[in-house]
Amino acid sequence: MLVTMKSTELIDKLVTIADGNIDLVQEAIRVCAEGGSGADLKKVVEYIVSNRHAARAKQVA
Repeated sequence: MLVTMKSTELIDKLVTIADGNIDLVQEAIRVCAEGGSGADLKKVVEYIVSNRHAARAKQVA
């Protein structure tokens, strides 16, 4: 499944996984995007999970 910023319900779920960090979700989609069509959902979720703690630390600092 491809992720784009147009799928609102999916973005909301990704933001939940990202502990409320929409910037991390946007970054994940950009980093994982292949061409202009979107990003693979599995790769986006993996990116968010592996980077959410570091992103949270940036928000607090």
